[in-house]
Order: sequence, then structure tokens, then C-alpha cells
Amino acid sequence: MGHYTYLLLDIFLLAIPMAFSFLKSTYFISMLRHTLVGIFLCIIIFIPWDMGFTAMKIWSYNSEFILGIYVFGVPLEDCLFFISAPYFYLFIYHSLRVYIKRDVLRGFHFSITPIVSIGLALLLINNFEKTYTSMSSAFLILLLLIQLIKLRRYMSWFFIAFILGLIPLAIVNGILTSLQVVKYNDSATLRIKLGSIQIDSFIYYAGLLLLVTMGYEWSKRKFPLPLVSTNGKD
Repeated sequence: MGHYTYLLLDIFLLAIPMAFSFLKSTYFISMLRHTLVGIFLCIIIFIPWDMGFTAMKIWSYNSEFILGIYVFGVPLEDCLFFISAPYFYLFIYHSLRVYIKRDVLRGFHFSITPIVSIGLALLLINNFEKTYTSMSSAFLILLLLIQLIKLRRYMSWFFIAFILGLIPLAIVNGILTSLQVVKYNDSATLRIKLGSIQIDSFIYYAGLLLLVTMGYEWSKRKFPLPLVSTNGKD
């Protein structure tokens, strides 16, 4: 695939949910306004994040697998990732909310989230010098604490959607790291891998997808749409 490798992976992430966005059963396209809010929030946080990490040489990109078009030092494909990945994830998240009406894991949220936050805090304290690990952990801790304080009622669906959303992200990340399209500086990570994927990346993705969920749900509260039935008609 050569220089188109990363771009084709972005297209893969976007094309699959786009192809099913008009299904009458979920009619995800009706949520486009809210989806764009979640994506926008992701872009304004994570593109500068990636710019900083690239400048700090925490990771780098193999010029053999990218187009060579850069946005403030970051490949265009990396910027597109923050559109395609959130869209794929929110398609999964929305579909779950259509089919799972009840907040089935509400109690799980109030028991497991504090434990996860404490575990991440310990990880952060013991690996403060590992920039990728510490910053990803700190950001996720912040978002989890906000969820506990604000008592938002969507964490059940987030937990399930996050696990399912990791499947396409792991496929894409696995290809990127196995081909060394993206190369990590080991001194900034835990140096623990699942296959070719840095384990720190799962913390990074959790923060990214939770942020996207928060933006999406905020938009739904602030700008509610007319009720759309499951057959895709008003």
C-alpha cells in the first residue's frame, strides 16, 4: 500500500460505519449533529496533543507509509484519524443505546470507576517520567472523576462500546505498529506490548473515546433532536 497505508486505514475506519449509518434500525445519520460535536472536541484536544508528542519525539512517523502532507508537523492521516475513529466508535455507542435501553451497568460504574482511577493514579505516580503513560493516565483519571461527580447516566453504554470499539482500533493500531508506520520512543512508555501495540495506547484510547462520548452526550442534552423512530421516519 506504500504511501497510502495510513490513509487507507483511516478510510477503513470511516467507510464501515458510514455504510451502515442509514440503516432504519438505528438511523445513526440522524445523530450527525451530536457526532460532529464529539469529533470536534476530540480534534481540539488530541491534535495538539499529537503535535506536542511528535515535537517531543515520543513517537514518529515512517515517511514510507504516509502521503507526506503535514499539519503543524503532524501527518494529515493522523489528523484524519481523529475523525474516522470517533465516528466508528460513536456508531457503535449509538447502536448499543438503541438496542440496550436499560442502564444495565450503572452499579458497575460506581464501583469499578473509583478502582480504575486509583489504579491509574498509582500507575501515574510510579511512571511519572514515562510521558505517554503518565499523560494518558492523568487525562483519563480527570475524565473518570468528572463522570463520578456529575453522575452522568451513560457510562454503562460507554463501557460496552469502549470494549467493542477497541476491536477496530486494535486492528488499525496493530497494522500501524507492526509495519512501524508509527514508531514509539520506548523511554516514554511502559514497554509492555499486546502483540505490537503499546499497552499505554489502550489508556490513551479510553481517554479519547470517553471525551468523544462526553461531547456527544452534552450535545444531545443541549440540542435535542425531534424523536426519530427506529424505522428511520419522524
